[in-house]
Amino acid sequence: MPRLEWREENLRYTTGLFPLLGAVIALFLQGWLWFCARLSLGSIIFAAGLTVLPVLVTGGIHLDGFCDTVDALSSRAEKDKKKSILSDPHIGAFAVISLCSYFLIYFALCSEVSQTAATVLAIGLIHVLSRCLVSFGILYFPSANQEGLFYFLKQSSIKNTSAVLLSIFFIATNLVLFMLLGWTFVFVILAAALYLIFIYFKFTRDFGGMSGDLAGFWLQSVEIILLAVLLVVEKVRI
Repeated sequence: MPRLEWREENLRYTTGLFPLLGAVIALFLQGWLWFCARLSLGSIIFAAGLTVLPVLVTGGIHLDGFCDTVDALSSRAEKDKKKSILSDPHIGAFAVISLCSYFLIYFALCSEVSQTAATVLAIGLIHVLSRCLVSFGILYFPSANQEGLFYFLKQSSIKNTSAVLLSIFFIATNLVLFMLLGWTFVFVILAAALYLIFIYFKFTRDFGGMSGDLAGFWLQSVEIILLAVLLVVEKVRI
């Protein structure tokens, strides 16, 4: 994605438009499906593309937060120590282990989904849905610090306008998921809602609120959870 200057005037609608990045990922995934079908590529290469393309589009910024959060949570330390580890730019052993496990599981899940336009669109919509949820968190969840990207976005966003934009994205995403999955889409939304509640109480207790790194962890972890739910739904429907 193109580089953006982090100035207050540039960030007024960033939170409300964050799901558009998920739409870009969804578009790339559809292109990858077409490419694989065109060359008759197998499930391994297909799954590798579904796994790597979101990272290439985002530059891996959310995975950075995922790694920092894993190191902090794995320390089992007190709140202040966890926050100190969270802000440490170095990567620890737990982050490496978790990152390798994350990619292995995500790749395995992608290798099991069907190579159809409907399924790949549903996977793409997960990237939209995850960004809707995290963006709502930016607007309404407490901030762990009075500094950093999360706090800066929270303070810079025009809250009401961003909330309306996010609501439109969220409703539109659910409508398309309903058309693709029928009533089984409820399981995807229910999983997302339950995880949102878990994230809120977990991070409020352990860190005193949200931060940019924690938001990155939330985004990455909810995407792999929803992908697993989507796979189960697809297998059950078959």
